[in-house]
Amino acid sequence: MKKLAMLCGALLAGGVSINAAAQTLDDVLECRALADAGDRLACYDDAAGKAAEAGALAGAGAASSDGADSARTAVAAAPLDPVAAFGAEELAQKQEAREDKEKKKSITANLVGVRFNNAGKYIITLDNGQVWRQTPGDSGELRLRGASPDGVPVTIKRAAFGSYRLSLSSSKRTIRVERLE
Repeated sequence: MKKLAMLCGALLAGGVSINAAAQTLDDVLECRALADAGDRLACYDDAAGKAAEAGALAGAGAASSDGADSARTAVAAAPLDPVAAFGAEELAQKQEAREDKEKKKSITANLVGVRFNNAGKYIITLDNGQVWRQTPGDSGELRLRGASPDGVPVTIKRAAFGSYRLSLSSSKRTIRVERLE
């Protein structure tokens, strides 16, 4: 019975309506009553086909949802036994954290202000209000030729060990930076 409840929970998590999931559960229960193995298998195949069709019709938008949402929904909807559920919450959280990190790999903005600190390192102001500083160990130089009134387009990307690299869209040169504001 646990497996049937898990099947019903998985159907709900996959976007199948409650009525379709209940009908699938009823179909599977009817199949269990068949004595002949061949008839029972054919019945299960038929029930699985109906469930897949109902899922395709009822959950047309479910295919576009991200993996973290479906994992969270499956964890919440499927009544799992305690051993199977152990640690499942953390899986969904880790997946969500990975996706957030992937989304935030870089930003693009316009450089609207440049000045130097006492050590001769760049202090860069972006049009979004962020202020970045060239790191003390970086000796790179930027060539700011042809600056427009709107600013110079720059991209800041995540680099190794939690650092960031700033590059101008007009140049291959990069400098290592850290955010001040």
